[in-house]
Amino acid sequence: MNGSRIASFLTALLLMTAFARAEAPPDTRHGQVVYERYCLSCHGEFGDGKGEMADWISPKPRDFRQGVFKWRSTPSGSLPLVSDLEKTIDNGLYGTHMPSWFAIGRRSRFDAIAYIQTFSPRWREEQPQ
Repeated sequence: MNGSRIASFLTALLLMTAFARAEAPPDTRHGQVVYERYCLSCHGEFGDGKGEMADWISPKPRDFRQGVFKWRSTPSGSLPLVSDLEKTIDNGLYGTHMPSWFAIGRRSRFDAIAYIQTFSPRWREEQPQ
C-alpha cells in the first residue's frame, strides 16, 4: 500500500516535470546545438543555404536569412507560423533532400525553429499573418 502511494507520487511528479518542460519557452542555445548537428551541413553555418552539401543538392537548401519560406499556411510574402516550420521539420519535403526530423523530438524541433528564426530580422519585426 505504501509502495503504491510512492509509485503514484513519483508518476505524478514525472508527469508534472514533463508538462512543465513541454511548456517552457524555446531555448535558442539548445536550438543552435540541434541546428549544428542536423541542419548545418545543408543550410550552412549562417543559415544562408550554403552548407558543405549544398553544391550537390537540388533544389538548393533554404536560405533562412531572408525569412522567406515556400511551405506555409500564411499568405504569400508573410512569415510562416511556427506550426508550418514544425510540419516541415516533422515530415521533411518530398522530392527534395530535406528528410523528416521527427525522431529528434518535439522539444528539439521547437528549439531548432527558435534558432532558425534568429537568422532573419523579420522574426523580430513582423508577425505571421
